[in-house]
Amino acid sequence: MAAQDSAQPHLSPEQPGELEWQVERFQLVNPWRDTPVSVEVYPPEGKGRIPLVVISHGIASDRNTFAYLAHYLASWGFAVAVLEHPGTDVERVRSFLSGFGSLPRPYEWVARPQDISLLLDELELRAQQDPSRWGRLDVKSAGLLGQSLGGYTVLAAAGAALNPARLQENCQTSHSLELILNVSLLLQCRAIEVFQASNLAAQAGQLADARIQAVFALNPLTSTVFGPEGLGQVGIPVMIMSGSEDYFTPALAEQIEPFTWPGSQQRYLAIVEGSTHFTFLGGGGQGAFPVPQELIGPDPQSARPLLKGLATAFFKTYLAAGFDSGGFSKYSTYLNSAYAESLTPAPLRTTLIRDLRPERIQLASFATAVRSTFP
Repeated sequence: MAAQDSAQPHLSPEQPGELEWQVERFQLVNPWRDTPVSVEVYPPEGKGRIPLVVISHGIASDRNTFAYLAHYLASWGFAVAVLEHPGTDVERVRSFLSGFGSLPRPYEWVARPQDISLLLDELELRAQQDPSRWGRLDVKSAGLLGQSLGGYTVLAAAGAALNPARLQENCQTSHSLELILNVSLLLQCRAIEVFQASNLAAQAGQLADARIQAVFALNPLTSTVFGPEGLGQVGIPVMIMSGSEDYFTPALAEQIEPFTWPGSQQRYLAIVEGSTHFTFLGGGGQGAFPVPQELIGPDPQSARPLLKGLATAFFKTYLAAGFDSGGFSKYSTYLNSAYAESLTPAPLRTTLIRDLRPERIQLASFATAVRSTFP
C-alpha cells in the first residue's frame, strides 16, 4: 500500500468516508428521447466547493447498478449524479427480450453523451435559482465514470470523437473470427448508422463538453467507434479499467491498446487479471440478461473496494475542487499498483500502468492469440 504520512488521509474502501449525504431525484428532457432521463444526485454535507462526479451505466443496467459507488464517493465529499439512460436501461432491454421493443437506436450514440451535458446544464441552472441548495457543486470542473457502453459515453463527453472513416473500414465487410473474439463490434458497428442520417451526423461532432475535467472508463468499447484518431482528442486525465476475462469488450482490443491513444499525459490503465465484464456491477451484475455465473466470475461484491478506492483517489487527485484541500499531493500517492493490489481479492490481481510501450502490447497480443487457439 502507498506510504502514508501525518498529512495523508487513510483511504480504506472497506469503510466509508466521514460525511453524510442525501439523495435528490429529478428528471431531464432530452429532445432526442421519447421518455425523460431519470437522475439521482447524492450531495454530501460540509462546507466549501463540492467536486462533482457523473456516473453512466452500461447497456441493460440502470441508475442502481453503481449506487454502491455513488454512496461511497458521496461519503468522501463528492456530489455524485447517477443517470439512467432510458434507451438502453434494464426496462428497455427487457422489453426487447420480451418482443415488445427494439434494439438501441442509432441516436443513442449521440443522446447518451448529451444526457451528461444536459445534466450539467440543469445543475448550473439550479445553482442560479437555488444557490443555498445547489450553488456549492463544482459543475464547471466535473468528473465522469462509465462502464461498457457507459465507458463510450463518458469518453465521448470528455472529447473522444466518433470515427466514421474507421467505422466504414472495419464494419463494411464481415470479419467472423474478429466478431467471435470481440462481441462489442456488433454494437460498435451500429454507430455507422449515425453518419447515414444528416441530423445525427451533425450532432456527432458536438458531443465534447468543456466542463469535464477527468474521466474514468470501466470496460469501455473504443477500438472501432473511436480508434486512435478519435480517442486521441481526449486531453484530460483518464483512467481505463480492464478485465482479462472480459469476452464482451476484450481487454487487448478495447482497453490495453487504446490506452496508448489519448492525448493526455495523465493516463492510467488498471488491468484486473481474472475479472470479467460484470465484476464491478452492483446487483449481482446481471441486469436484464440471465448471465451464467461463469461469465460473471468471482463474487462482484468482493471486488467493489478496488473500484471504490481507485475512483476516489483518481477524482480526489484531478478534480479542481479537490485541489482546495491539497487533493493532488494527498491522494496521488494512492494511484499505484501496490495500493490497487492491496484492495484486490484473490484470485484477482491488479496492475496499474502509467506507460505502455508497443513491444508490451505486441507481447500481450501474442499471448491472447495463443490462449484463443489453445484454450
